[in-house]
Parts: sequence; C-alpha cells; structure tokens
Amino acid sequence: MGAELLSTTIIYLTWTYTLTTRFVNPEEWKNKDFQASHYLHWGCLYKLEDVKISWHIPQAAEIDFALELFRNIVEPAMNTLKGLIRQGDLNDTIWRNDFCRHLTFASKAFSDIFCLVRDVVTPEELRANIETSDVRYEIPEMLAAVEPISAPWVLRDPAHPDYQYLTDLRKQFGTLLHQSSMMLRHDEGSAIDAIQVLTCSIRTYLLECGDDFQNGMQMLESLSNDMNSSRQFPHQKELSRKAWAQKARTHNTFRFALNYAKRRYTDIEDHLIHDVVEWSLWQYATVREENQSLLGELVSYYDGSARRVLPVLYGALDPSTGVDRMKGALWTLKMDVFVNYITEEPDLVVELVRKIFMLQQVHKDSSMQDYVAALVGAIKGGLTEPCLLIYDIDNPYLDSATKDLKRTLIYVVEDTTVTVRARKQRNARVKIWDESAKKAVEDILTIAQSPDIHWVYTIYAVQFLQFLIRRDVPPSPSQLKYLLEKLSESNETIRYVWMSLSAC
Repeated sequence: MGAELLSTTIIYLTWTYTLTTRFVNPEEWKNKDFQASHYLHWGCLYKLEDVKISWHIPQAAEIDFALELFRNIVEPAMNTLKGLIRQGDLNDTIWRNDFCRHLTFASKAFSDIFCLVRDVVTPEELRANIETSDVRYEIPEMLAAVEPISAPWVLRDPAHPDYQYLTDLRKQFGTLLHQSSMMLRHDEGSAIDAIQVLTCSIRTYLLECGDDFQNGMQMLESLSNDMNSSRQFPHQKELSRKAWAQKARTHNTFRFALNYAKRRYTDIEDHLIHDVVEWSLWQYATVREENQSLLGELVSYYDGSARRVLPVLYGALDPSTGVDRMKGALWTLKMDVFVNYITEEPDLVVELVRKIFMLQQVHKDSSMQDYVAALVGAIKGGLTEPCLLIYDIDNPYLDSATKDLKRTLIYVVEDTTVTVRARKQRNARVKIWDESAKKAVEDILTIAQSPDIHWVYTIYAVQFLQFLIRRDVPPSPSQLKYLLEKLSESNETIRYVWMSLSAC
C-alpha cells in the first residue's frame, strides 16, 4: 500500500496531464445558467479551435515535494537495501521479506519519473551504440537514429543540481539491482520470491522509466472509440470535448514514446541485460519464463542487446552445459525477436545450426529434444532462400531515375565519400552472406554424412539443405547426391519428410 501511495503521489505531482474530460469547457461548466440546465447541453460537439483544455503543469512547489519524497523516503529505503545485500541471508524468511519490501518500494518510485527527468544521450554514447548496433556489416552513416522531439519534461538541464541528483540516484538503484542479481544467483531455491521481485524491478528500471508505444496504442484505440461515438457522418469536423481531450493526451503520450523508442545503453544497462540472460538460463522454469519474456522486450528497445547476448546463448548450447541451462537457451533462441535476427544474418545461422547438431549427444533426454525440435521449427519458419542475384542485375530504369535525382541535389565531397564507402560495405556484406550460405551447406553435409548421426538429426539436415538450395548459384554435387540418396532411405520417416519438402 505504501509503495502504491508513493507511486500515485509522484505521478500526480510530476506528470503533465489533462485535468478534466467534461463534455463542456471549464468556463461553461462554472456558469450558473449551465448548472441549472446542463441536460440541454448533453452530447454537444466542438470544433478543435473551440475546445479549451486545462493541463496540469508541475509547479515549483510540487517538484520540490517530489524531490523531498526521494530524499526522505526512497533514499533511506535504498540504504536499507544496501545493508540487506551485504548481509545476504537468503535462507532467512525475515531477510527475504525485508528485501522484497524495500526493493518493491524503491522500484515503484523510479517507475514514474520519466516525466520528471529527460534522458540525455551524449554524442560519445551515441557513437558507442552505433559501433555495437544490431545492424551488422553497415557503415555508421547508414544507421538511422531517432531524433529527440519536444516533450513536457520537468528537468531538462543536465547541469541542474536536481537533475544530477535524480540521475545519480537512479544509477545507484541500477547498481543495487545488479548487486542483488549477483547475490541471488547463488540461491538454491529458497528465495524464488525475491528473484521474482528482482525481475519486476529490473523491468521497471529498463522499460517502465519511459512511456512506451504499447500504452500509446491503447490510448489511440480509446481515442478511436471516442471519435466514432461522436461522429454522425464521414469527415465530421465537430467532435465531443472528451474526444478532443483524449486526442491531446494521446499526442502527449506519443511524444514521450518517440523519445524512448531506443534507450540509452550504458554499462549499467549492459550488466542488467546480462543478468536477465543468466536468469533466462536458470534451473527453475518459473524464473526462466519470466526473464525470457522480459528479454524479448529488452531486445526490441535496446539496440545492440541481441548482438551482445547471442554469444552467451550460443555458449549455453555446449554439450557440457547443464540440462536446465541448455533448455533455457533453446527456448530463448526460439523467441521471435531472436529468430528474426538470426535468420537475417547467414553467418549467425551457420553457427546456430552447428550448435544444434552438437546437441544430438544428449538425444536420450526426450524433453531436451522437444526443445531442439521447437527451435528447429522456428528457424525453418524464418529461413528464406539465399538469393544475391539482384545486386548483379542491370536496371536501366532505376539508373535513369537515380541520375535524374542526382541532378536535383547539391553534392559535396563528403556525400560522395559516404556513397563509395556504402557501396564497398555492401559488396563486403554480400560476399560474407554468400560465403556463409556455402559454409552452411558444407557443415551440414559433413555432420549429416557422419555414421553416428541420429535419425532425427538426419531429418533436420534434409530440411536445412532443402532450404539452402539456391536459384542464383548451382547446388553442389555433394548436396544433390545427399538429398537424392534420402529418397531411397530405409527410414520411412526420412523418406516422407524429403518427399513432402520436394512437393513444396
């Protein structure tokens, strides 16, 4: 209750929001004649220019009170949390209760400060993020970045003492979360409740400190309903005051959402995302599932996170890894965000396929093979035929349109240099893709022709090789020979799979 009260108080003190959604303007609402005959105005409609919307704008006294709450309530709770982390008595129920209580209290406070402090990305951080972007084999100039737009933040100046205090306090909270994760990782099952609270707190720190598009889409749906209920004919310009107020709130929400479309990626975020990855591979399925869901959201918001976590997930597929950790890695890689990312990069597919075929060493574990089959099915669904012929085809119409466009532009030396570098990078990228596709066929054939291969993995090999048949490059003789041999395979399941694929 205390955490919810603190959260609600900070929201009403620091957020910018519409004050009323009444069906008439404020001055009309206060009119005595209206109060005596308000029923005559039910369902009245307004043009946009006639609507007067009252906004709550945080005042100096409200901001000071919010900062006082952080200094007198949130900061002491974090200090208590530091002591609990140093104590680290995971088997003590009183310790776990205090840890969960103080962590929930602090995370509730930090979940509602996105209207209070603007998150400023420095040029150095932007360059570092571009260098480690999830978009691979591309020059920095060709990577798009979301430019910040105006939004009603309360604290905008990084040099302001209050701005520095809140940002430093939030960094301390992030550090506490990482320390808590490192401590709880030694738990043997007695502190599941504390781990679940930690996962929710990490979600708050990494995602809920900025308005998101999901909230905006919900408000957009509500706006659509309000407009449809007011509209009597197409292209109507007059709507209810509630619809106009909802439109103003929706625009305000999307202003924040656009500024938080891609989040800052500092050392603290890197540590916490790797903590989420480790929890996604943990021994208890409940903890794994919660963190796998969180990891999927993080990859969507933090550019470069997929590139950083894939080596950890691939490493967890080593046959010497524990079964639970291996299952966590397989199920995490099966998620759409990772499947889409991997299948777009042929060299990542090669490495993953190699890891999958190494798992036949643990084929006696039937539940493990269910996880492998699920991942193989997801990868097959995302694979497309490698075809790089488009880069070698002359297109005179496109060339003519390009020349016409160039005549309308003013070129400088730097622009020409960027174009040349982009073309060279494109050629290098195409070469890597071509070599990776050939390497995938060679590796799969080497593994598939092994006398020790399990028949289930022979089916996987046939399926992957069928997807890797290209129309821009002739298939290798060994690839065709292997696939044709499987038409007369003694195992009827393998024959049926190959014949069904051939029919497609």
